[in-house]
Amino acid sequence: MKRLLFLTFIIALFTACENPKQDNKKETTTADTIEKNDTPVAMEDEESWIGSKPMETVKIDTAVNKNSALKIRPKTKKTPEQIKRDDEIRDARIAFKRGVDAYNSKKNDEAIQAFKQTLMYDAENALANYNLGKIYYETGQKELALKYYQDAENLNPKDSNSVVAIGLIYFEKGMFDMSEEYFNKAVEMAPGYGLAYYDRGTLYGQQKRYDESLADLKKAAIYSPEDSRVYMNMGLAYFFKKDMDSACKNWNKAASMGNSEAQKAIGIYCKKNPAK
Repeated sequence: MKRLLFLTFIIALFTACENPKQDNKKETTTADTIEKNDTPVAMEDEESWIGSKPMETVKIDTAVNKNSALKIRPKTKKTPEQIKRDDEIRDARIAFKRGVDAYNSKKNDEAIQAFKQTLMYDAENALANYNLGKIYYETGQKELALKYYQDAENLNPKDSNSVVAIGLIYFEKGMFDMSEEYFNKAVEMAPGYGLAYYDRGTLYGQQKRYDESLADLKKAAIYSPEDSRVYMNMGLAYFFKKDMDSACKNWNKAASMGNSEAQKAIGIYCKKNPAK
C-alpha cells in the first residue's frame, strides 16, 4: 500500500541543509525531530491518500536548568569531587548553549559537537540527547536519531516530545503497531497535546480507519486551532468517506488560513461542491 498523502507539519523555524557524517553512536543520547516535507495533494484513489508522514515537534530545547543533574549545589564547603563536578556542570551549560546557538545558525556540525561535549560533562542530560536526535533526524540519519530519542525517553520518561518522535520514525519504517503504541503513550502522557492527536490521526488514515482518524483530527483542531494542516487533513478524510460537503468545508477553512494544498484541492474537487 502506498502512503496516505497526509500533509506534513512544515517547520518555518529550522531547516538545516548540512549533512553531518554518520555517527557510530558512542554516547547514549536522544533528541527532537524536524519535519519539512511539503507533499502535494494526490487524491486520485484511496491507495495514494495522504502520503507523507505525521507532524513532528520542531523546537530545540534550551532550558538547560531543567536537568536536575545540572543544578549547582548551594554554597557550602565542598569536597574536591564536588568542586570538580560543579566545574563539569558549568562546562556542560556552556557547551549546551553553544550547541543551541550553532543550531539556530544552521551550523549542524558545530551543534552536534557541542551537544556531544555536553554529554561528556553530563551524561544524563536528556535535553542534549533530544536535540541530537532532532538534528540527526533532520539530516536523514533516522536510525541514529531513533537511538538518541530512545535515550532521551529513558532519561526522562515524561518527555512526550521524544515519545512522539519515536512513534513518527516507526511510522516511516512501516512499523504501524509500534507507531500506534507510542502515539497512544503520548496522548496518555499529555492529553492536551495536539501534535500527538494529529500524528495518530495520520496513522489511522494510513490504515483507512477514517472515523478514528477524524476523531483524532478533531481533537487536534481543539488543541492546535491555528494549524491549517489539521483542517486540510480532515478534508482528506472526509473525501475518502465520500462526504464532499464536509471535505470542501474543511479545505476552505484551511485555504482561508493560507494553506496552498487546500487551495489546490478546492480547485480540483470543490467546484461542484462549494462549502456552505
